[in-house]
Amino acid sequence: MSKVVEIKVLDSCGLHAKKCMDICKVASHFQSSIKLNHNGYEIDVKSILGLMSLCVPKGDTISLEVCGADQEEACKQLSQIIA
Repeated sequence: MSKVVEIKVLDSCGLHAKKCMDICKVASHFQSSIKLNHNGYEIDVKSILGLMSLCVPKGDTISLEVCGADQEEACKQLSQIIA
């Protein structure tokens, strides 16, 4: 069963290149499948190009969907980076 977390982006630049790189790097350490949903688009968080293509601005809310054995830890770590 997957876990879905709603996260509000608080960084003044939204999900900018460095933040996307950090998210991708942390996500790659997990075995779980990790998807991010924003404005009807769903991408694999382990893809930096996918993350950057979303152009998520400050104040928007995204959904993080994680499914796998290490989903709890993945949600925790990624939520801290994104917010």
